Amino acid sequence: MGAAGNKRAAPTSSGAAAKRAKPGGAPPRPNTKHAGQGKPPAAKLEKLGRKERKELERARKMRRNKNFGLIEEVVALWEEARRHDVTPAKRSKLVAAILGKVQGHVAELAGSHSASRVIQTCAKYGTAEERASILRELEPKLLELSKSPYGHFVVSKLVALAPKQQLPGLLKAFRGHLGELLRHPAGSHVVDDLYAVADARQRNLMAAEFYGREYVLFESGTLNNSDGTPAHLSDLMSRVDGAKQRSIIQHMSKDLIPIMEKGLVDCPLVHRLVSEFMEFSPASVVADAADNLCGDPLLHMVHTKEGVKAVCMALAYGTAKDRKKALKCMKGHVDAMARDEWGHLALITALSVVDDTTLLRKTVIVDLQHEVEAAARQQEPAAEAGGGGGDDSDEEEGEAGANGRPTSGPLGVSKKDP
Repeated sequence: MGAAGNKRAAPTSSGAAAKRAKPGGAPPRPNTKHAGQGKPPAAKLEKLGRKERKELERARKMRRNKNFGLIEEVVALWEEARRHDVTPAKRSKLVAAILGKVQGHVAELAGSHSASRVIQTCAKYGTAEERASILRELEPKLLELSKSPYGHFVVSKLVALAPKQQLPGLLKAFRGHLGELLRHPAGSHVVDDLYAVADARQRNLMAAEFYGREYVLFESGTLNNSDGTPAHLSDLMSRVDGAKQRSIIQHMSKDLIPIMEKGLVDCPLVHRLVSEFMEFSPASVVADAADNLCGDPLLHMVHTKEGVKAVCMALAYGTAKDRKKALKCMKGHVDAMARDEWGHLALITALSVVDDTTLLRKTVIVDLQHEVEAAARQQEPAAEAGGGGGDDSDEEEGEAGANGRPTSGPLGVSKKDP
């Protein structure tokens, strides 16, 4: 025999399996992994019609979500109830029908993408009793839903529609968890809505939660030698000793530093707390806070009194690198800030403390000059219509009043030749 005849033939998979099988034992399972038996799901779906594929998808969703059938029913009613041309009487009937179907399942449905909108519509158009019934079902899950991507919209809707007598109960449900919610992208919106509808005393109580645990437990400041909740952190600091002051600042830093690091500074409550925190913190802590604020968060804070106060402190006490970062963020927003009730104070502070005049010119002065030139062009046709040049003495009086300070026109803009 030749060399080719001496080669052993490679055993087939069935032959190898037969050798491995024990005498008298059960036959080995055939290897069908790559045998081509059966077609992949994609190939099967291609042969199915549109209706069959839709039914398979619906069956899959029903297996994954036990409330899928219920959601389908209420969404069909909701599609009719949300129409603008539906009569109020018919909408009320549809809302009542939806609430009748979802009773006992509101908390489960509020976190769903489609069903969340259904619950919001029921809260918006339902009666006071129907809204109260929704709130009763959701009350044990309010904190969990506030951190849900879809559930927090339902909580915000209930907060916005809640009568004044229900607000204390809602605030009590979130007591002790405000710091946790403000660190969460969805939960911060719920706290923002709560703070917007709360009165002055309730706002002070929400802020005091960040001063110490005793305000969460007892709702008063009796442990800090003060009567009731302080209206401002300065009121509390004036009544406690140095050790307690340091304890308060440490307690605030645990919640506020992560909030600033994440840039979740849209809520006015955060503006208030950050400004108070920076006012009474050591220089090193203020510098760390300035590092976090001198960026995109700055633009979210300059529209409130407390927020612009914190921004001005960040500009004044931050490093040159912090100021540079802040000015780059301001570029393109200078006009809006200059016209804002509080935002213009941040520009004045920047012009006062930033030493890099070249950077100031590129980011702030150029935008201001453009606005001044645009305003001048708008005034020229009006001046021509009014008859042209007037008395020189009147013009000089308008440009410079007492002590040589300008009494008209934009302040802080040089009159030198560009």
